[in-house]
Amino acid sequence: MNQKNIPFGLSSIFFITIIVAFCSIVYELLLAQTLTVILGGNVVRYSITIGLYLFFLGIGALSCEKPKEYPLKTFILLEIILSITGAFSVVILFYLSTFQFSHPYFFLFISHAMIAWIGFLSGMEIPLLTQILGGNKFARILGFDYFGSLIGTIVFALYLHSELGLVTSSFVIATLNLFVAIACLIKSDFKLLKVFSVILLIIFSVVLYFSQNIQNYLRFFYQNSYISSLVPNSKIRITNVIQTKYQTITEGHGEVFNKEGVSFFKDHFIFLDKGLQLGTTWFKPYHQAFATGGLLYQNKPKLDILILGGGDLLLAQDLLGSGRVKHIDLVDIDQEFINYLKVHPYYSRYNQYAHSSKNVKIHVKDAFLWVRKKAILQKSKYDLIFIDFASLKESDKGLHLYSQEFFTWCNQLLNSNGAMLSWVYDSKNHKKIMTNLFFESNFKYKKEYKAYTMKHLKEVSYSPDIDNTFVQTFWILSKSDISNFKNLRGFSSYQKLLYKTVLNESWITLKANNKKVNSIFKPNYNLIVSNKK
Repeated sequence: MNQKNIPFGLSSIFFITIIVAFCSIVYELLLAQTLTVILGGNVVRYSITIGLYLFFLGIGALSCEKPKEYPLKTFILLEIILSITGAFSVVILFYLSTFQFSHPYFFLFISHAMIAWIGFLSGMEIPLLTQILGGNKFARILGFDYFGSLIGTIVFALYLHSELGLVTSSFVIATLNLFVAIACLIKSDFKLLKVFSVILLIIFSVVLYFSQNIQNYLRFFYQNSYISSLVPNSKIRITNVIQTKYQTITEGHGEVFNKEGVSFFKDHFIFLDKGLQLGTTWFKPYHQAFATGGLLYQNKPKLDILILGGGDLLLAQDLLGSGRVKHIDLVDIDQEFINYLKVHPYYSRYNQYAHSSKNVKIHVKDAFLWVRKKAILQKSKYDLIFIDFASLKESDKGLHLYSQEFFTWCNQLLNSNGAMLSWVYDSKNHKKIMTNLFFESNFKYKKEYKAYTMKHLKEVSYSPDIDNTFVQTFWILSKSDISNFKNLRGFSSYQKLLYKTVLNESWITLKANNKKVNSIFKPNYNLIVSNKK
């Protein structure tokens, strides 16, 4: 095309190339993250999204192999369509997310069709820009396209996702994309496109103004649909949804009904992402049981303790209540979650002492990096380590925190007579995977214990046959000879507790099995627990 027909100079065209590449890659990252939120599996979602995007980039480019009669007009139309698709794609996916329960393949088809469509349209951009410029400019346009993609990935990771959120980001990027189309229309004779673009810009501006409200509504809508799907015959009311830098905090009330429609269970809950973190009816037995297992295990009068996770500080509070704590290091990455529970109208009544205690030091750090550094420096040794992370529910986001490397470093931070404690999902397959994982992390022995409510214990007497009434299951893991440790068995209580702890198992020597070990270099996705059975 003759240079005089170009709406602006050569450098402006290269700048436009950067902008459109920036927009396209961000659209795909937004879709990948949205699918991660809805379906879980960070690595899978991002890998498939980017792979599909690149494939359809090629298809789009091939579709423009023959020169277009009106490349500028085609390019403008392309950017308008891309802006509309990119703007509403995240909103559409959240609205359609309820279909993942009843029609999962339909949801997968629609979501990946969006990825393919954006990739196809984006693939047409470079050939069209090359035709608009004419001459031998393909290499330079391609180079600037790559620059734009790099900028997009960085801006998405460091700012858009964490600061603006998914919905607001999608409309910000769509507006930027639309500005490219409007800029190309300034000196053109395409009056109808000009009018349509201005109307679209007004719509985007209005939606952007209300985007935070829309985003909050979609969070409530999705979380309510998801949590309701977990428990049949339930009534869920979400009261608050907060997106921190690292996770989604969902708070609400739940009520479960029997077949006759009579309510028999009520709870006030907090979910972290897709995992149930706290419930007012059971958080006390859970944390007291967790703490007591370690306190009954150790003979030392004063203990150095490391809590990994546990940002609610409820476990730290129960440990402090024993009077046997010398010092607690607590490592949690999410300062917003810590602050949220610190001032919570209900839970703050149960963790304030831990927040103000001089014996507790809170480290707002990535536990993986913190433990690795401590293990390398070998400056600290602990009598007890508690693994109090959110469970791996339908996402591989925290899989590295259940890796052989991580638990090996934890092992190195223990004193010779120290022990590590962890909640264990009560599934035979899951327990086998965890057994092999702890064995490969150089732990030698384990003892399983379970916490029962007082109601259960009134109905049963101690027997190995009461497994069907347990509340929670925990493991104590030892790295060395256990001959000096208490071989506790039967009922035992610690102070005035709401439960009894049953250590109904002798120490068991860990042995290797045929289950794949989860490693940061070779992950085992079978560790991830699905809520849907």
